[in-house]
Amino acid sequence: MKHLKLILCFLIILLLESTLLAQPYIYFSKVIDSTDSNSMYWDLSINKFNLRNNLEEPFLYNAEFISFTWDITQTWLILDHLFSYSHIYNCLDTLNNFDLPAKIEGGVFPVLYSKEKNCLYITGVSEDKLKMFEFNVNTKDFTQSFEEFPQIIHNNKEGMFFSLSEEKIYVPVLDTNYSGMGKLLIYSTTSKHILSISDLSVYGYPNANGYILYRGKDGTAVILSYFHNITKDSYFRVYNFDSDLGSNFIKYQGFADPYYTNKGKYLILANIYDSLNAYSGRLDIYDVGTGEHIKNIFLPSGGEVYTFDEFLNNVYYVKDIELPTRQVWNLDMDSIFNVLELTNLNPNSVNINSNSFTLTVNGKGFDTVSTVYFNGQPRATTFVSDSVITAEILSSDVIAVGSFPVWVKDKYSISDTLQFSVMQVRINSRISE
Repeated sequence: MKHLKLILCFLIILLLESTLLAQPYIYFSKVIDSTDSNSMYWDLSINKFNLRNNLEEPFLYNAEFISFTWDITQTWLILDHLFSYSHIYNCLDTLNNFDLPAKIEGGVFPVLYSKEKNCLYITGVSEDKLKMFEFNVNTKDFTQSFEEFPQIIHNNKEGMFFSLSEEKIYVPVLDTNYSGMGKLLIYSTTSKHILSISDLSVYGYPNANGYILYRGKDGTAVILSYFHNITKDSYFRVYNFDSDLGSNFIKYQGFADPYYTNKGKYLILANIYDSLNAYSGRLDIYDVGTGEHIKNIFLPSGGEVYTFDEFLNNVYYVKDIELPTRQVWNLDMDSIFNVLELTNLNPNSVNINSNSFTLTVNGKGFDTVSTVYFNGQPRATTFVSDSVITAEILSSDVIAVGSFPVWVKDKYSISDTLQFSVMQVRINSRISE
């Protein structure tokens, strides 16, 4: 019995380790050699950026591909080749790689991976018909859907996703008359039949000019209903297709891409420039339950937004990922609404021209990135607990008499302000007789 428990613990550790090692990474291509005048013959590599330690790591050197994609769990990465079959690599072990069958392509097609079944779900063409393929990674066997699929909508924002049980796949497809209204196809992974095809308007805001179903997870996704009017009205809704329940509509004027976090508790709308189709850097955060706008975040324009399957409460905003000067912001929704409050300072006063000293700030909401500001200047700060931090105050900070503001700032918020006093030294005089 003891040995059985040890084996189970070991397997659990391996599972957790593989999950943590696999994410979160951002994969991107990099030019190794561009001497050839034809860019098709340039030597390329695929690198990955580790968002845990902010380090760039090589993944595949001198890889030959025209495009690549990875599944949302970041277990497999698929390369599409110009003159040969698509090739698949395990994200944790590149030595574990193989060709996909001729009918299955992955680089420009959506792909899902079921860890429970150890199967890939990829669309491909069979006898001039678009089908859903189920590929068993262990046996290398594959089966296909019975029915032909309509044209699938797939890009870096829209694409198919599993139900919570993985018994269904929700697939956004084009309307046959290309009206822009869009449809939702529901596919059974057990029967390999298409269960239904319905209009997205059923789930969206009534009478809109168009509807978009963004890529989801565990049966939940965001639907955008948009209008071609002067104010560019958009209505966003988080919808659970497993339970057939949707949130209230959140109205937004302008263009934005939605990202939901904390299992649908928060909706983040990344504002888009009208003409450039690029992010402006403004992020609007809403409470899905109430529809209330609760926070704005302003970041540099031109970035990209990333979310990861195993980090449901984090949103990453990344600018210039392929450059050494890249910038990365981790929006941790567990702390982004943190409220900083100050209770008192110890000491709260010193005499003028005192030596450098340690200031203890008491309050609540502190974390490891909290910084104490003394008279508008950041000071070296040490995290003690969520209610105590200390700061090193310089002798040059107390060379004038007066009252000086002290506050605390972190990545997302600024505290209230307390006053620190610098006092004149009192000199006692005696009159000798």
